[in-house]
Amino acid sequence: MQYKNRIVHVTLPPDPIEETLGFLKNVCVEMEINAQIDVTRKGKNVTIVLES
Repeated sequence: MQYKNRIVHVTLPPDPIEETLGFLKNVCVEMEINAQIDVTRKGKNVTIVLES
């Protein structure tokens, strides 16, 4: 399964953001996705963009 130029937007509450980022990085490693993780805060939510 290969994904090219796929962007996934995930909106999460901002509190455990470090744990969430660690989890996403582990998922990317396990699925062999070479992803760039960008985090943007908008109000109370955090948008995480995965670009692989």
